[in-house]
Amino acid sequence: TGREGAFGVPTAYGRADEEQGRNTLHAHLQTWIEGFNELRKLLFHNDLDVRLAAREEMVRYIDKVMSASYGLEVFAVHRCCVETKCTLQGRAPQIIRDCRHIEHSVDVEGEVMECIKCLTTFSSLDMVSAAFARWKEWGSSDDSVCHFNGDPVLPERLAIAAGRHAYDFVSDRLVERSNKGTLGGGSLLTDFVTRDVLLHRKYDEHDFSHRPSCFKKGVECRFFLPKMANPETYTSFDHGNTIDWHQVDGSVMRVCPFEVVLKRRPGDEFVNTFNRVLASLVGSNTNIQIGDFAHVYYA
Repeated sequence: TGREGAFGVPTAYGRADEEQGRNTLHAHLQTWIEGFNELRKLLFHNDLDVRLAAREEMVRYIDKVMSASYGLEVFAVHRCCVETKCTLQGRAPQIIRDCRHIEHSVDVEGEVMECIKCLTTFSSLDMVSAAFARWKEWGSSDDSVCHFNGDPVLPERLAIAAGRHAYDFVSDRLVERSNKGTLGGGSLLTDFVTRDVLLHRKYDEHDFSHRPSCFKKGVECRFFLPKMANPETYTSFDHGNTIDWHQVDGSVMRVCPFEVVLKRRPGDEFVNTFNRVLASLVGSNTNIQIGDFAHVYYA
């Protein structure tokens, strides 16, 4: 504690290890961050200007420590019947909700994007594959030596790239791109963007067909995935459920539940929330939650 970390300056933390259904362990951690509780209280300050400033600061902080996106370098275009390259957009809200349903999700098959012209549909996996094919053209023949010149979505190649990510990251083997059209280190294996995308494809892309545990509480995915594409991060307040919090000093603060809605581009609909720094360090999903007195994540 006392030093700047991935979330800020931690003042305390707690950890519990849990056994999953396949008998493997993963950790749940709570971290208390210096100044976060004070910022959270300012969201409900009596002064409107103070509230608005606090909400802007909260959004800036959220964008710093949380992500639900593959990033700006992952995109897809479609050369459709109009013989021009068309961008893709998210599909209608009802389609996105159908993707959460235990039965309707089978019909949609994860195709959450569509061409703005011809309405041909695509999945987020199509987008990742299209981006990787584009990057592969930038690479060198050295990639063939690494047996990394095929489709990265194949389970075996994906497992290798994601499984060794943390080792390559801490060993400074991953290189940032210096300019457009080039790979960091000249290779897919050493390019940080490529490896970062494959890491999140492996661990943070929610399966569009879901898992049995998704439906423990009903017929819709209990993780509310996929989620609509959204151009900017914002906080949504449920003012219909306002209650009074009585403080120890005798003061009363009126509060209500609020939701953090993260920025997502078309193609990010199935991405689970993560922290980029932690993900690279531990080489797994991190599932960040924020808003209570403590930050919660697991790895």
